[in-house]
Amino acid sequence: MDAPILPQKAHVTPTSTMELPYSKRASDSKEPQCQEPQVDTRENDDAIDHISSMADDVLRKIISLLPTKDGARTQILATRWRPLWRSAPLNLDHRELAADGQAQIDTILKILADHQGPGRRLSLPNLHLEHYPCPPVIVNAWLRSDALNNLQELELGNGNFLREHVLPPPLPISAFRFSATLRAATISQCHLRRQPVQMNIFPELRHLALNYVRISDVFLHSLIAHCPVLECLQLNRSTGFDCLRIKSPSLRSIGISCVELIIEDAPLLERLLQFDPHNGLPVSVISAPKLETLGCFSELGGPRSTLAFSTTVIKSIASSRNTNSWRRKKHILMRNLEIRLKTVVMKCYKGTKSQVNFATFFVLNAKMLEEMRFEGEKYDDEMLIAEHLKLLQVEKRASRSAQFSFTTGRECRHKHNLLHIKHVRDLSLVDPFECTCST
Repeated sequence: MDAPILPQKAHVTPTSTMELPYSKRASDSKEPQCQEPQVDTRENDDAIDHISSMADDVLRKIISLLPTKDGARTQILATRWRPLWRSAPLNLDHRELAADGQAQIDTILKILADHQGPGRRLSLPNLHLEHYPCPPVIVNAWLRSDALNNLQELELGNGNFLREHVLPPPLPISAFRFSATLRAATISQCHLRRQPVQMNIFPELRHLALNYVRISDVFLHSLIAHCPVLECLQLNRSTGFDCLRIKSPSLRSIGISCVELIIEDAPLLERLLQFDPHNGLPVSVISAPKLETLGCFSELGGPRSTLAFSTTVIKSIASSRNTNSWRRKKHILMRNLEIRLKTVVMKCYKGTKSQVNFATFFVLNAKMLEEMRFEGEKYDDEMLIAEHLKLLQVEKRASRSAQFSFTTGRECRHKHNLLHIKHVRDLSLVDPFECTCST
C-alpha cells in the first residue's frame, strides 16, 4: 500500500508588507486594518494525514501486512510511526531480504533482536534449515525468539523441486511451539522424523501444506487428527507413507500426489485435486456428500490410476486395445450413487474413445452437474459438435439443467500442469483449473 501521507502545513500565500490590504471603517478612519491570511482549505484537506490519526492497533495491523522491508521503513515516516513497528505483528519473509546467505542471517538476527513481538508470519529457506552456513542451534534460537510469539503463519523451506537421493534436513522441534496459534503452515523439503512425545493440538490451523517432506504414516495421520478445524490440506511429492486415509469433519479442499488416497468420511469436502495426473494414483471416495470439484485425471496415468465412488470404480481412462475395462463394468451402478460434481472440464479434448467414455460416465450419473466444458482444438463446425454431443449421450443426461460447451481453451505456458496451485490457500479457489499464468 502507499506510504502514509505525512502531516503538512497549510499553504499560505505570502503578501508583501508594502501592499498590506486594508479597509475603511464606517467612521471613515484612515487607520489600516489587517486581514488574516487566506488559507487554501481545499489543498489543506487533501494534505491531512488521515492515516496517522488512526488508533495504534489499526496502524500496527497495517504495518504487519506490509512486506518485511516496507514494514521496517515505516519507522522513518514520522515520530508518530517510530515506535509502532517494534510492537506490530512481525512479518519476516526471507525472500524480501538479501539473497546472500550470511548477509541474510545477519539481517534476520537484527530484526528478531529489535522486535518485541508478537509474530504474524515467518518464512525461512532450506539454506538455513540445512545448517549451512547457519548451525542448528541458531535456527532453533530464531524459532524461540520472543519476536515470534503467537505466530500465525509459518513457511519453512522452498519446495518447488525434488532432490533425488538426498535426505532432507529435519524439522526443528521448536517449530511445534506455535501449535496454539498457527493458522497456516507450509513445510517443504524437511524430514519430520520424530513425532513429539505428546502431540500438540493445533486448534487454529486451517491450511497445512507438506511439500517434498518425509514423514511416517503414523506421524502424518496423527498430525491431521490433531487439527480439528483444518480446511485445506496439500500433500505434494511427500514420502514415507503409502496411503492417506481421510476422516475429517472440517476439510474442504485436498490436493495430493503420488500416494493412494481414501476418503472415508469428509462431510464438508468440496474439492479433491491431483497435482500429478501423469503418474496416476488410486482414489477412493466412500463418503464426501458435498464434493463438487474433482481433478485432474489423465490418459497418461497408467493402470494405477483409479477413481472409486462408493462401490463404483473407474479405472484408468486410458484405452487399451480400443477397450475400456472400467466401461464394461460400469453398467451396474448403485442406485444410491450420488455424484455432486457441478463442473467437469476436459482439457486437451480430442474426442478419443477413452475420453468420450470417461465424460459419458459423468453425463449419465452426475445429477447436480451444471457445466461440462471441453477444451481442445477449434470447434467451429456445428455438425462436428452435434456428433460429439450424440456420442456423449447428452439426451440421457442425469442433470437436465447441465450445459455443454466446446472451446479452444486458453493458451498456457505450463501445458502439462492443469492445476495452477501456487500456495495451499489456492486450493479453496472456486475454479482451481483456471489459468493464472498472466497474473
